[in-house]
Formats: sequence, C-alpha cells, structure tokens
Amino acid sequence: MPIKTPKLILLDFDGTLADTFKEMVDINNKLYKELGTDPIDYYEAVKLREVPMRNWLKIIEIPLWKVPKFIRTIINELEKRISSLEIFPDMKSVIQAIVENKIMLGVVTTNSAEYVKEFLKLNGLSQISFVKHADFLAGKTGVIKKTLNEFKLSPDEVVYIGDTVGDIKDSKRAGIKCIAVTWGYNSEGLLKKYEPEEIVNKPEEILNLLNLSQMTIAK
Repeated sequence: MPIKTPKLILLDFDGTLADTFKEMVDINNKLYKELGTDPIDYYEAVKLREVPMRNWLKIIEIPLWKVPKFIRTIINELEKRISSLEIFPDMKSVIQAIVENKIMLGVVTTNSAEYVKEFLKLNGLSQISFVKHADFLAGKTGVIKKTLNEFKLSPDEVVYIGDTVGDIKDSKRAGIKCIAVTWGYNSEGLLKKYEPEEIVNKPEEILNLLNLSQMTIAK
C-alpha cells in the first residue's frame, strides 16, 4: 500500500545504502583474536541475518564488556575500506529520483558522520543533505526526534528506510513510518515479525510506495 509522500526521508547506511555486511564478516574473521570473538563461517553469517543485531553477541560469543571495543574496531576498519565499499545496485538512481521530486534526504547512522560523507562524495551522492551520527548502544530514536524538531516536521511527514530490527524499533519510538529493505543485515522473515509499515525487496519498489513510480531507474 502506498505511503503518503514525505517531506523528509531518513536513510540508514550499513545494509541500506552500502553493502558492508560481507566486509564486517571479513573484518571479524581477520581480527577475531584481537576482538575476542569467534570466526564466522558462511552458515553462521546466514544465521546472523535471522536474529536482531543485539543478539549477535551470543552467536559470535563476545562478552558484553568487550562490545564497545568490538564496535569501534569494526567501524575503524570499515573506514579504511571506504574506497572499496559498494553501493547497492539501483540505490543511486532511486536517490536521484527522490531528490528530483523535491524530497529532502538525510542519513542517520551509527557510523562516523565524516566517513559516511566521504562515501557519499566518492559515489556522487551529494544530493543527500545531511548525515547525523547516532550511538550504536543508545539507538537512533533520539537523533530522529531531534531531526524532526530541527526541520519543524511532524512524524507523518518523515519516513525512515532501514534494514534491521533496530531501525524498525527506533522509527516506531520516534513515531515515524519505516520502510524495511531485505538486502541488508536482517532477513525478510525477521523484519516481518517487527511489523514495519512496508517491506521492499528491490530499491525501485521504494518509489512505488512513495507514489513516485513514474520516475524511471537509470540503467
């Protein structure tokens, strides 16, 4: 069912714009001794997508007190790989179509804002107006609410697009709608359990939901 066309769309970064899941697994497998985790094989990687990210700690057997170091290390290592990170196919064209329809775009991420800005620059996505950092453990709800206040927008004028259970929960707490994408860190089956407003399997489906289906995806 189409969603009312918003004035502002907030995007997640990892797993929504950038394909970083396989990079995260690779970093863990190269640094697992330093991180105090276990290596992640293919089957465990599939299993990770079936549980909320906060439950990953049990699967990779990382003690709670090591979580901050684990998060910092993964983020720092991802920053070193910024030039090789890939944007998901068709997401760039979807972003261009949204901007052409005069809808503001921003990113809310638990990554470093400067790192994400550099990725956007490298991928020709300067149309995205801003990037805001949210603490991984605190979640994104507070940042989303502050963003609404900053731009004097009501919750029904904003949509969040993300790929995890956490994105859905944070959006609901902030009172805004969430479109969940299935190409990121959590599987479609898991996302459905947390009842986002809509779930999409392809980037172009986002345009249909926002009543922007008349825009064409550039190949």
